[in-house]
Amino acid sequence: MKKIWARKAAVFEGVAISIGLWLFSCSNLYACSCAPQPTPQEALRDADAVFRGTAIQVGDVDMKENAALLPMKKRIVLRVKTVWKGPHEKELVVLTGAGGGDCGFGFVLGGEYLVYAHVGGMPSGYHTGLCTRTRDVAWLSDRQNAQEDFQALGPGTPIATVESRRFP
Repeated sequence: MKKIWARKAAVFEGVAISIGLWLFSCSNLYACSCAPQPTPQEALRDADAVFRGTAIQVGDVDMKENAALLPMKKRIVLRVKTVWKGPHEKELVVLTGAGGGDCGFGFVLGGEYLVYAHVGGMPSGYHTGLCTRTRDVAWLSDRQNAQEDFQALGPGTPIATVESRRFP
């Protein structure tokens, strides 16, 4: 009986070691760990761009042409509605990770977001992620946090779009 349990224990130990080695050898294994979130005012001060916009394109970054952007796997084009800081453009491009363990923010086509974006540390463009105060304005769990931010940030500067202009 002891031999059977010893054999089962050895098999279990071997499987556990194999799984552990496989996990540690995975090159795309990431863990997202964030510091406590700053206040909206602190996040505004530290960000390079803060704006509200709608995701009009969500796609993958071409890793063959942009190897330096390795942690940034998604490219999002947002139609800007309001700006608190940064360029007053109708559209802005933001890069983020794929989501989950690499701290990428899960943008969805057509979703409306409050984005806190940064430039530093990346070769080009703005980037954001889960560790910023970026929020999905419509998602129930983020809605209250976004409203708190909007109150703290104030009205911002609306960006006129073709659809919102009135022609005489």
